[in-house]
Amino acid sequence: MQTDGKILVTGGIISKLIATGNASGFGVVRFNSDGSIDTTFATRGGATTGFGTLTLAGAFGLAIQSNGDILAAGEAGTDGTQLRLSFALARYTTAGQLDTTFGSGGRVTTGFGSNGVALISGVVVQIDGKIVVAGDANSNFAVARYLSQ
Repeated sequence: MQTDGKILVTGGIISKLIATGNASGFGVVRFNSDGSIDTTFATRGGATTGFGTLTLAGAFGLAIQSNGDILAAGEAGTDGTQLRLSFALARYTTAGQLDTTFGSGGRVTTGFGSNGVALISGVVVQIDGKIVVAGDANSNFAVARYLSQ
């Protein structure tokens, strides 16, 4: 929940409408405190984010930084002859646009080996602004910390 009472939710979205042409990606939607969609956020209330050539993506966690920027965290990867997934983060401005100053065009991925399968299931922001994520990497518990810039 944002300080103004608006509610943010994130998850995976399966759609051919994602700008990159991928079939799945992150979805972030903002609701007003009365439960109606906040149409001033992103595009008509929601943002969708693909991860370039990584055709599979989904978000499982969300955090709000002290300046109001929004972090969605989950997985991104490919499903060819072998499933490969990486930790994935996307950062959005308070208006719901990808923050292109974060990572590569607003997105960051962290792989765990060429045959790795990893996903973030939780995300928090430290007092100093660093981003801490936890999840699974190759069937092991994994934690990673990222700079906020």
